[in-house]
Formats: sequence, C-alpha cells, structure tokens
Amino acid sequence: LIIADDVMRLSLGPYANSSAMKGLTPNLNAFAEREGAVAIQKAYCISAICTPSRLSVLTGRYNSKLYQNKEAVGTGAGAGSSVANVDFTGGPLSDAFEKMIGLPRVIKHAGYTTAFYGKWHIELGAGTARFALEACHAYLTANMTAEVTHRLAEIHRLNKLNRMHGAEADVSTTILGQPCLAQIVRRQGGFSYAAEILADNDAIIAGGHRPECMADRAMGFVRKARAAKLPLFLWFAPTLPHAPTDFMNDLASHPTPCLDGVSVPEHEMTRWVERRRATLQRLHALRNDFKTSDPGHMWLAPHDGAAWLDTTLEPLLDELDGPNTLIIFTGDHGSAWTGKGSMYEGGIQVPMLLHWPAHAGCAAWADSGTFTHLDLLPTLAKIAGGAAPPNAAGHDRSADLFPTAHSSIGSCRSYAYADATIDEIPPSEAVFLEVGYGRGVVVGKWKLMRVPRPAKGLLGEDLREKCSSWFGAAMATNDGAPVPELVFQSYALHRNTYCQQTMLFNTEADPWEQQNVAADEPEKLRALMKLLNDHLKHYGEHV
Repeated sequence: LIIADDVMRLSLGPYANSSAMKGLTPNLNAFAEREGAVAIQKAYCISAICTPSRLSVLTGRYNSKLYQNKEAVGTGAGAGSSVANVDFTGGPLSDAFEKMIGLPRVIKHAGYTTAFYGKWHIELGAGTARFALEACHAYLTANMTAEVTHRLAEIHRLNKLNRMHGAEADVSTTILGQPCLAQIVRRQGGFSYAAEILADNDAIIAGGHRPECMADRAMGFVRKARAAKLPLFLWFAPTLPHAPTDFMNDLASHPTPCLDGVSVPEHEMTRWVERRRATLQRLHALRNDFKTSDPGHMWLAPHDGAAWLDTTLEPLLDELDGPNTLIIFTGDHGSAWTGKGSMYEGGIQVPMLLHWPAHAGCAAWADSGTFTHLDLLPTLAKIAGGAAPPNAAGHDRSADLFPTAHSSIGSCRSYAYADATIDEIPPSEAVFLEVGYGRGVVVGKWKLMRVPRPAKGLLGEDLREKCSSWFGAAMATNDGAPVPELVFQSYALHRNTYCQQTMLFNTEADPWEQQNVAADEPEKLRALMKLLNDHLKHYGEHV
C-alpha cells in the first residue's frame, strides 16, 4: 500500500488532462498499464488534510467517531449544528490506538509480517508526550524526558491553532529520534517493523525529503520477508510531492543521509544522484513541451515533486512485483493547489491504482464505481484472509474489483448504482465527508456540503458576520489578502461558494463546482440533508 503525500491526480497518466502530463510519471503510468491493472476513477479520501485522512485509513473509521470534542456551531440558517472540528488534533489519545483493530493489525492477525516506512503524521493529541515517554523510556535520559514533554506540548498547542511550527518541526530527529518513533509506530499501528519515519511535516526542516532512503529501506524489508517465505504487508508513505515547492533545486542537490544513520554504499549513492539528474533533465524537457502545448496554463510545482516520486518508486515497484502481490497506489488527499483542506472534488478525490497479477482487475467497475479510503480495510482484510472488525465503516470491494478471486459470479460487472437516482441508491453506498467543521455527502452526481462555522474564532474573535475558514479561522476576502492555514487554494478556486454554509453541486454538469444549486433543487437538498444527518446521528453530530 503506497500512500503519497499531497499528490495531484492530474500528475498521473490515467487522470491527466494534458498531453504533457502523460510523460510526467512514466513508472506509475507503466504500472497502471500492466495487464489486469485498474485505475478507479471515483476514489475519495474522507478528510482532505493529512492527519484525519491517515487516521481513517489506519482505523477504518470516520473521524467523527474518533473525535469526541463536539462543538455547538453554526450561525443564521446553520444554527443548532453540533460537530467536532476534524483537523490535526482531537483524535484518540495515543495509547488508545493499541486497543483498536486497525488495518495493519487485521493483516498481521491474518499471518502477515507488516512494516511501515515514511510519513506517519498521526497527531496524537494532548497525551503525546506521556505516551512517548512511556513507550520510549529505554531510549530517553532524564534530561531528554523534560525536553520531550516541553517540545511536544508546544507542537500540540500550535497544531490546535492550525499553525505550522517550523521551529518545532524536528520530531523525527532531535526530539524523539528514530528508535523511539519506530517504537511508537509499531505500538500505535500494530506493525511488526517501522523505520525511516517522518513524524509529521518536518521533512523539509529536518533535512529535506529522503525518498531514496525510504524506498531502499522498504525494499530491504521486502527482500527479508520473501527470503523467509513470509507473506508481507508494506505501508509505504513517501513525503513527496508535499512542499517544499523548489523540487528542481532538491533534484540538483546531493541526497540527504538516511534517518536511521546507516551509511549508503557509494555505488548506491551514485545511482541515486544519477537518477535525480535524469529526472531533472526530463522535467526541463517536459516543462518546455508544456509551454508549447498549453501556453495559457501555469506549470505547477507539485508536478516536479510527482516526477521525483515516480523516479524513486521505480525500484520499489520492481522489487514488489510478484505473481501474487497486490500493489495499491493512492494519495492521502488532493493537492494544496486543487482543494486540499476542503470537500471540493480537488481536495477529496485521490488516485487509486491497483494491480494484482494473479487476478485481473475489473475495469468496468473501476470506471463506474465509487471507492473510499475506508474501503481499504475490509477489502484488504478479505483478500488477506482476515476479518475486518465489526466497527469498520467501509465496504469490502474485493468481489467488485477482483471478481475471479472473490466473486461467486466470477465475472466483471459495472457498478450497480452508476445511473441510479438519489432515492434508488442505498444509504450504505453514499460517500460521507468530513473536513474541519464541514460535513458532506456524495450520491452519484450530487454532492451536498454543510459547513456551519463557530461564532468565535481560534483567537476569540467574533465570526458571526464574517467569512471564516472551515476550521474556524477569520478570513479577509479581499483580493491579495493572506488566507489562514489549511485553506490553501480552496477559497481562490471557489470564491462564489467557500463562505456559504449550505452547498449543493451537480458534479456532472458542473465538475469545477462553481454553481451552488441548493436554491434550485429543494427536493434533492432535503433528501441529502436527511441522508447526511441520519449518518451523523450515529456519531453524536448534526448539521
């Protein structure tokens, strides 16, 4: 399972809308074109920022179930709502993870050896320091204990304010270090092994991206597991193509030492440098082609990061390839350039590429069906021969995607509700979304978004007559005004609707979500509002 960070769907061949983009990620494109591979066209994350998105994959649950800090929010027509702010904080305490039967534990219980490499970014609430001290007592001295408590408490405080914390963003290196982080990830996630871990978005400040190191260490795990003839599950979470934006400069630089402190053989380092240079040359050519073929559009920095990601994934994809190995590539959420931090399509749609040599994927279902991150747990549990916990919220899609392996019929079929109306689609087939104070539901081509705001902002400011972010921060809406953290490009792309509390879109007729048709479609609005609130009441929420 490969989960890239902030990857833009348009950077990948199966989703690209530009001829120049077709050559951006040749290795992932080739992966998607392997015999029997499928690219799901309507794949969604549940929450379009890092921590809650990864929490939903890990636990198989909605964050509205995990986040208990419900707040009375909403003004005017939105008054009376009660929801949790699904942001970087508010999830379960660190030690609570050990009691949850999440995806890695389900696979491990089925007899697999499991490993994690890459960006963890499961913000651990106010109990982080206490859990870290208990989990890592063997690695910390008395002086380090006091420092850990202070620094992690400060990071948690800044996270609560939705502020980036550059000066405090070295958790992976100087605060905890890799031995302690590995212990935390093993205990929280239920993995057999963990290494080359980035605790959160400290990749840049702690020395830059290390995609070659992450891939190399993950390949080592694969080789050892196969040499021991053990079935394996790898969760690989590269930090690319998340910021920084100057990937071209990074590609021209020498690779950063690996986090585990183990030196890389000179011949291997030489190969990494050569591959970076080749990627840089390819990007220069692609940029020139893009200027010619799409003169009215701007080349976006995440495309450079996607090309670098693609280069570093090539040896890992080759190492993983095997007659009975299922490989899945996805992203944690949409790009910061397309709608991250919102429930607009550019924030919640993710790539979802699957290849299982032993069983051809069903392209008809992949083209017409709907898949969410929550579906990963029950689907992979079935394929691995395990059992999903009864509180898992997703759907087992194994028979839909791989009918020769898991369908009693054995034939490939389109999604049964592809052309159904709202009333005809079972509630179980709806896609529910949660970002900040916002809650949404997608049924076919219709999407309802409800975003009740708090009356007071994060700093106590009065928000009742102002536009605020979906996370409760005051916004200035004049041109050129800075936007709060976690808004990214969502407001700039959706000025007509971002500040509204109730939005209804027909994503088939209006794929860019520029026209709120809530006033024109009262019956559909009423039906979707009922569907959404019937779902939320199970988690003590209402919008």
